Amino acid sequence: MMTLVAEKLSKAQLEERKKSWEDIQFRLGYSGRHTKKELKIFEAYYLRGTQPKLDPAYPDPIPLIYRLYLCPGQSLESWETVVDTLLAGPPAWRTDVPVEACAGQEGESWRETCLGEGWGWQIKKSLESTFDILTEELNSRWYDGVTSYVGSSLVPPLGFLGGAEQRLAEFLPTNTKLIEYCRSKNLTIFDASKWFTYPNYMDVCHWLDGTRRHNPTMLAYYLSEYWYAALSDDFLSDLKENVTGLFYLECYLQLIARYPKPLAEHENSECHVYAQKIRAMLDLRPIPPTLTVLWLAAKNYQDRIDLNALDFRYPDTDRPESAPEHYYVGDF
Repeated sequence: MMTLVAEKLSKAQLEERKKSWEDIQFRLGYSGRHTKKELKIFEAYYLRGTQPKLDPAYPDPIPLIYRLYLCPGQSLESWETVVDTLLAGPPAWRTDVPVEACAGQEGESWRETCLGEGWGWQIKKSLESTFDILTEELNSRWYDGVTSYVGSSLVPPLGFLGGAEQRLAEFLPTNTKLIEYCRSKNLTIFDASKWFTYPNYMDVCHWLDGTRRHNPTMLAYYLSEYWYAALSDDFLSDLKENVTGLFYLECYLQLIARYPKPLAEHENSECHVYAQKIRAMLDLRPIPPTLTVLWLAAKNYQDRIDLNALDFRYPDTDRPESAPEHYYVGDF
């Protein structure tokens, strides 16, 4: 039976993890996605590698993304084992229910309950939950350490997972077994081009500009290759019909085009590396004709980049007092 390979923790390491759990529990709990019971299951897994006992009638309570993030072993090999275990199905899972039917216990096995290998629905649910967490939490602007959810008095954490976002963004869509499994089941949830949506252009502008509060570990910052892969003619054609999407894309390209060359001590900053990478993609790689026109216009654009200009273009005439101030980015 395949089992999770977790590093055996010393007493000191366990105590350190108990201390760090307080921060993790706050992060996961702040999202409002999880019950107290689920958080207890996450805690046992994080501290001791304890796997919940799975049942054919219920989904796995720990989505794949949390199995990776909370895994006691954080090596690449441990993460690959986590994926292998999930995809292997009940023979590799911790469960009290037999995989095959046993005499005198008809109807209680995994194969009978799930009709053959129908336990794939649990794997699919784990992956779908992972996709939701990636796009709704890791890619959310609200984890800026300042802006509370409406109706909440709690100050949010800085970044949903506090720094694990980049490594997860690099691992999940490149794990060969995961890609092959999703392809065989017609699941596109780990097509990372779907993770970069129209609002992300505005969010990345905030990040690059640096004068407004922002989520410092937002998933969109690590998706440059997938952003490039999604730049098809069909995508840009659809974008032309989306006034908001096109506006923020234009602002984004203008900011990328003029992003300043930093002082020597800042050359390795995440923002500079990102901007340089996007510029090189647009200048040196093949891009669709529509994007070529947009990129040339962005490089020739000399005026201020007003990230709120769209609000003034289409004002709320019923609430003129709600009009925001002009917000200029890239005034370096």
